[in-house]
This record gives sequence, structure tokens and C-alpha cells, in this order.
Amino acid sequence: GTITCLKRPLTITANDVEVVIGNEAVNAGVNFEGFAGTETESVLSGTLAYDFGGYNPQTAQVGDTFAITPSGLTSDNYEITYTSGTLTVVLPEGLQEDIDGIALLVNEFDYNADTQPPLVVDKTTIPEEVEIGAITIKEGKAILPGTYTAVIELIYTGSETYILQPIERTFTINKVEIDTDDIAGLYSLALTQ
Repeated sequence: GTITCLKRPLTITANDVEVVIGNEAVNAGVNFEGFAGTETESVLSGTLAYDFGGYNPQTAQVGDTFAITPSGLTSDNYEITYTSGTLTVVLPEGLQEDIDGIALLVNEFDYNADTQPPLVVDKTTIPEEVEIGAITIKEGKAILPGTYTAVIELIYTGSETYILQPIERTFTINKVEIDTDDIAGLYSLALTQ
């Protein structure tokens, strides 16, 4: 009879990696699963290459993810399957915590009938590599008493300039307390005119 030797399955998986916004893609190597005995990647031919799924450091935003797909290795003894890893775009270390600390200079205002409160970010809470863009109000207008959400645009000014995800901060317009004696006095004064 004839004996047929089948290739042994070997899975090559790209390791996940984080890349700081604006930086070139990097790989973190691969993980091999399925070698026979004590064999290692030294028994494989070819050169390991990586595709980063369209990653572009000029356009990628924080939180974006891209597939890292390895390729390029061959073997007479192994049936190779490639599995993608994930490249994730991140902020420089520590910057997210600094961004989390950004605060409005004033977050409580008294109702004054027709004017939206002036929303200003406390300069002492702005990280060195961040500039503040436009500040808008999520609900459209903020005139009546209540709690509202300010949407604050952030611009990262590290090695290059990038628009970051906006952050949200709440502020309150308080009801104004009116003394009923004052109202009664004004009413009686109006009657005497």
C-alpha cells in the first residue's frame, strides 16, 4: 500500500500592538502554534512580512483598529494558516488621564432669562500637548434652568496635529430664588402708579 504523509497544521498569529497616534505602524512579532516536537520557526522558509490593513498615521484616530496580517513563510512539512492581530491607535502614555482631568472653569450659572452661559475651559486643566477647539452644547441651547452637556473639541499638538475625540462635561443653570415680599412690593407699587 501507499502511505501518504499529510502536512502538519501550523498557525501563525500576529501579536496585538498599540501605536501612538501619528506614529508609523510597528509589529510585535507573531506566535507560532503547532510545531512538531522541538522544532521552531527556523525550519520555515521565506521572510515574515506584515500588512497593516490600510493603517495611515496621517488619518488614523485614537481608538481606531487595524488588522495586522502576517505572511511570507513557507514549509514542505507544515500547512500554514495565518491569523490576524490588531493594531490599536492610542494616545501617548498618561495623556488620557490628563484629558480626563480637563474641566470647565465654571460649571454652575444662575438663570438670566435669555443668554447662554459663557463656557470656558479651565486653562490649568489643559494638558501641554492639547488645544481646545470649539465648545458646543449637546442639547442645542442652554437658557432654561437645568443640567446640560458641553461638547469640547480637542486638538492634539504633539509631533503632528490631530483632531481627537471630543469630550463632554456637564454644567447647570440654576433657578433664581425670588423673594415673595419683593414681588408683593412691586405689585403694590404698580397699583399706586
